[in-house]
Amino acid sequence: MVRRTFVIALLIGCLVIGSPGCSLFVPHTQLVTVTASEPDAEILINGNLMGQGRAQAPVPRNRDATVTAEKPGFRPTQRHISSHLNAAGILDIVGGVIFLIPFIGLFSPGAHSLEETNVFLTLPRTQGAGASEAQEPAQTPQAP
Repeated sequence: MVRRTFVIALLIGCLVIGSPGCSLFVPHTQLVTVTASEPDAEILINGNLMGQGRAQAPVPRNRDATVTAEKPGFRPTQRHISSHLNAAGILDIVGGVIFLIPFIGLFSPGAHSLEETNVFLTLPRTQGAGASEAQEPAQTPQAP
């Protein structure tokens, strides 16, 4: 009987110590891919230039992000990506109610995820851009 109680106590102890929060084991960043409709448009992620046309960058999971595409003759396009509590964070809450220790994982960036990781930005032309190409030559009135 003592041996059985010891084994059960050992298993519970291992479970409590071994589960300090699933979120601690999730990577702290998420890879975000941004593609612009114009292949030579500059791609900025959180204000940092990452490339042209298509760019990837690791972004902290627990912070909102802003992605922007810019090109002369086109209106800059921007999208805000929000962060939310993910499944690992929810498991930390559930485990924390039972064992308390998994609550530690909620303080880790791994408890969150970004709403979007693949973003496509369409850049509309600014008014007047390309207008000279689209205009027809002016007609001169003919004398009768």
